[in-house]
Amino acid sequence: MTDGLVAPTEDRWRALARSSPWLWRTARFTVAFEGTGDAEQVRAWLDRRHALRVEPDRGDPVVQLLERRTVGWFSYDGAGRTSRGTRAEPFPWEIPVEVERDGMVSARPPECAVAEELMWRDYRWVAMLDPVELADGSGQRPGSATVLSDLHAGDRHGRLTWWAVVREGPGYDPRCTCCALLDGPLADCLDTDEGGSRARGAPPPDDLPTRWSVGLDRATGIVVSLQPLDGTSLAGGFEVRLHGVDEDLDPGRFR
Repeated sequence: MTDGLVAPTEDRWRALARSSPWLWRTARFTVAFEGTGDAEQVRAWLDRRHALRVEPDRGDPVVQLLERRTVGWFSYDGAGRTSRGTRAEPFPWEIPVEVERDGMVSARPPECAVAEELMWRDYRWVAMLDPVELADGSGQRPGSATVLSDLHAGDRHGRLTWWAVVREGPGYDPRCTCCALLDGPLADCLDTDEGGSRARGAPPPDDLPTRWSVGLDRATGIVVSLQPLDGTSLAGGFEVRLHGVDEDLDPGRFR
């Protein structure tokens, strides 16, 4: 127990990390990035069904509208007649999932291994909002996605947060290897194997972080805090403050 709050188990912490698309629809938040360069703060309004607005502290606002993805299909009948067309792909939360008693998802369906959220700048933003890479490992490599320790619960800005010290597991499978949440030796190796080039000024592989403090907002699964605990991180850490969840956002905000 921590201040009367029950510490999560490894299983429940990972379940929260995979459940974000089914837990919320809109959010207002501020993100403070703490990279190797100047610190940066942005304000964001997100309706994951419609649009994203980001206001950096330096630069102009950015608005991105969501477009429902479509896929092509082709078929033929017994007489050899062919037909083809397109169909809209469902949003992740439209796909039935098995939900546990605590409201969290026990397994992601194959058609929703990851949720392609509205993105700002890079896929680290997307993984911050849907951190399934911290929950489930790669189907190509054996082993868990992450190794967890020091799990505890706490109050952060009036919201219940589940904390863990996180290491890359042998099955860690970041959404994008060049902008992984855990930018450590394994992500670096995967990026190299995929033909990526290490950024100029990146630390040598043996000086990359191996441990991170990660906080997940209990109600949404959003990563609200990520800080490297050792090594030298090129991406750095970040802190998120949630100002509102599942509110009715003004449509004019996205114009």
